[in-house]
Amino acid sequence: MDLRDKIVLVVGAGGAMGSRIVKLLKKDDVTLVLVEREKKLLESIIDILDGDKTSIYECDMENLSEVEKVGNEIASNFPKIDILINAAGVGIYKEMKDIEVSEWEKSININLNAPFILIKKLIISLQNSGQGLVINLGSGMGVIAKVGRVTYCASKFGLRGMSLVLSKEYKNKSVSFTLMTLGSIMTDFGTGGMEKREELASNGKKYLDPDVIAQKIIDIAKDENRQDEYVIYPEGYEND
Repeated sequence: MDLRDKIVLVVGAGGAMGSRIVKLLKKDDVTLVLVEREKKLLESIIDILDGDKTSIYECDMENLSEVEKVGNEIASNFPKIDILINAAGVGIYKEMKDIEVSEWEKSININLNAPFILIKKLIISLQNSGQGLVINLGSGMGVIAKVGRVTYCASKFGLRGMSLVLSKEYKNKSVSFTLMTLGSIMTDFGTGGMEKREELASNGKKYLDPDVIAQKIIDIAKDENRQDEYVIYPEGYEND
């Protein structure tokens, strides 16, 4: 797919991965539709955004009524969308005994329910592209059950199932779905942030390079022979 002049919606556009993806998309001269909790979270990319080719929507992805509202607004304003990238996420890593119900709900809403609602609201716009594409950022924790990550694993197992089912459901219906099943990335995502990850890296833990992953996502978007799922883990990830 030639990305020039395509309409690309990035959810979680101000995050560590979302912002990197937006910067690369900008080089391909796409029309950007960005969703983030607050506009100020787009600070790291605001200098590259073109007002004529960028639309920004504020939405708390934990609040499903807000997600429905913004989905309706975008569908109304953009009857055709070429690519939807679900890059928003939250990582709450706790054992069952320590989890609050509110933390469970937050994880499921942001990582699973919000992507479902947006896809449902925007599926007609994606079909109107004739070659619509949804890229969901998943996790190895959506394949591997890990102690201490029950909320995160539950949400990512669900996202993986949803994405793979929809890839079959919409086959030959003008929309394709691709799931990025990713191991640990060197960003501030999850418990402990960058400081914790840098400490673990200094002790030998391997991480994926976020810039490499962002470029991989762009390359996949351009590849018309893309797969339903890509699994990318750093060395040793499955044994952590």
